[in-house]
Amino acid sequence: MAVPQIIKGTGPNTIMVTASATLAGGIGAHFNLVVDGTTVGSATVGAGLSGYGFRTTLAPGRAHDIQVVYDNDTVINGQDRNLNLQSIAVDGQVVDASSPYESYRPVGQASIAGSGSMYWGGIADFALPISYFPMPPPSVMGSGPDTVVVNASATLAAGVGAHFNLIVDGKTVGNATVGTTLQGYTLHTALAAGQMHDIQVVYDNDTVINGQDRNLNLQSLAVNGQMFAANSSYETYRPAGQNAIAGSGNMIWAGTADFALPANIFSTSSLPHAASYYVSAVGDDGGDGSAAHPFATLRRAQAAMEHSTIRTTCVEDGTYNLTASLRLTSADNGMSFIAAPAARPVLNGGPWGLVNLVTLNGTQNVTLQGLTFENTTPGYSNAAVLLVNATSNRIVGNLFANNDRGVGLDGSGGNVIAGNEFDNSVAAGVSLSLGSDNNTIDSNRINGVSPSGTGTGSAGIWLSGANHNTITHNLIENTGGAGIAVENWEVTNAALNLNVGNTIAYNSVVNANSSPQSDDSGGIYILGRTGIDTHTLVNNNSVSLATSPITGLSVGIYLDDFASGVSVTNNIVTNGNFAFLIHGGENNTLSNNIFDLGSRSALNVGAGLFQSNANGPIAAMSGNSATKNIIYSAATSSPGIFLSYDGTGAVSDNLYYNIHGQAMTTLSPLKDSNPHVGDPMFADAPSGNYGLGSGSAASAIGFKPINQVAIGLAPTTPHWY
Repeated sequence: MAVPQIIKGTGPNTIMVTASATLAGGIGAHFNLVVDGTTVGSATVGAGLSGYGFRTTLAPGRAHDIQVVYDNDTVINGQDRNLNLQSIAVDGQVVDASSPYESYRPVGQASIAGSGSMYWGGIADFALPISYFPMPPPSVMGSGPDTVVVNASATLAAGVGAHFNLIVDGKTVGNATVGTTLQGYTLHTALAAGQMHDIQVVYDNDTVINGQDRNLNLQSLAVNGQMFAANSSYETYRPAGQNAIAGSGNMIWAGTADFALPANIFSTSSLPHAASYYVSAVGDDGGDGSAAHPFATLRRAQAAMEHSTIRTTCVEDGTYNLTASLRLTSADNGMSFIAAPAARPVLNGGPWGLVNLVTLNGTQNVTLQGLTFENTTPGYSNAAVLLVNATSNRIVGNLFANNDRGVGLDGSGGNVIAGNEFDNSVAAGVSLSLGSDNNTIDSNRINGVSPSGTGTGSAGIWLSGANHNTITHNLIENTGGAGIAVENWEVTNAALNLNVGNTIAYNSVVNANSSPQSDDSGGIYILGRTGIDTHTLVNNNSVSLATSPITGLSVGIYLDDFASGVSVTNNIVTNGNFAFLIHGGENNTLSNNIFDLGSRSALNVGAGLFQSNANGPIAAMSGNSATKNIIYSAATSSPGIFLSYDGTGAVSDNLYYNIHGQAMTTLSPLKDSNPHVGDPMFADAPSGNYGLGSGSAASAIGFKPINQVAIGLAPTTPHWY
């Protein structure tokens, strides 16, 4: 790639656009870079892949919209100018053009999922969430043995958040600028025991800019773990130039939130500077829950937190043989059960045959972190950690071993299941069902889902009746059945398990369908009995199946029983019977994938199988296509390519290559209308490196290199492994 060019713009942040173009009339593709509605620069892209850099200002603590606007599309003497967008990078954070955050809006057409191939003038729109732009820590932290945490969010004006100073007993100890996301700002000071203390949050940059009204939204203050809500009787709000009023947390004018805390809050008998209770395997439930006198059980810590402002329990090393499940409800909202520093405690359900170790029923903002959950009893609806109608909880950095399911979500939304390790589950590492929507399943390591799970009945990650979930960066290895399964079985009552709008991206699936009992399954398996377009994205995954499937049908990406409306792009699939299979569905698109057939050339082996299914809601199989993919073979005889069992699809502009020079011919009804033959010049296909070398024939089909480095584990939360 050519040396990146810094083109235009000023500011502390850098956006790098990586792209190439096909030229028309000797002129490349021109684009403007628009950030939050303001043009910050432009460039004309040449034929070689290169980076185009721009400087701008991206306010922290808020989401940003970044647009690449391609504006000189044309055809001159048969030369079709196109912009081939590979990625953008925001201060080094790479966002692929096929990312779920990106959509492509061609001029005069409806928005479609982005792939980077901008064949028409239009906009590649990257709607990046706030996680890409975190707030910096408080600018002054203070010093002293005591901790004050200000929990707040803000509404911004001109991209700038609300600034406050923290004043304790008349002395400024720190300050911070608050962003749009609710978070805690931690400052340190010294608070004498046995005395009252006055703690003030002074908001000092209130303004209105272009109709944007900056406000500070104060939720609470925590002093050494004791929580005081902004509407507490201890707090008053004094807007500048106005009389004091009862505090509510809504600081819509500059002023002071004044917490006058009485002496008994700072009693010498209080827990010394601790924001946590403690549990130990050698503790005593008659203790006070301090580090020196820990409780013995999680249930005792739960009861203590329910009657305290403390919301965190640290669990010390040891094995806890639970006699009953820990059952959390809405009364436990905001609680955290986390491993004590350097500890790896084990919650064991084996001796008492427990089906669940922890249940979260109707909870919000509960965190489970650094714990081991093991040995629950197999059976329907059993999960070591079960969430029912629960929202915004975090299950992060834990180990799940020898369970029926590790984590189960039923009717639960907005939860984060990340950085966990799941070993030897029977049915699934993670399952989502019954309206579990908008969850994030990210960077989990799932290994060895039991061979007792048969085919599509078991999976590393399993969804049924779950919508708009994000399944990313998981490493799923040695599963008896599917690696990831999204299943809609019901037809008459589709709402029970219809799955719409899910994103499956940047996952690595290795040795799926490894059980002798596994039959008719896929590395990524999507079942759609209703035939409804599901707007599912399967992007940038690596799927490697068993080299020689033991029994039945083993498929890399399997769209079964009328699964429809699935976009499959930028994936790498190796081994198994078929790289992909479309069984009776419609409007499925496969483009810019690599299908490595290896050395296999049997009759039931090929890049893809199109199979009709007359016994259902769809028979025509219209709108399916396989275009601009690379089909690679090391067989010593002519391999199968696209096979049809009465199925149809549009096949065109794919690249075919056999390293031994064997013919790779496509036949009607799936004959490639514009085939290309040539060496893609993979860096090292036998070792799994599919980078494109100089002179690659893939350029003839406009193939965009797949960023393999971005596939697999990429944790942004605490993680077990």
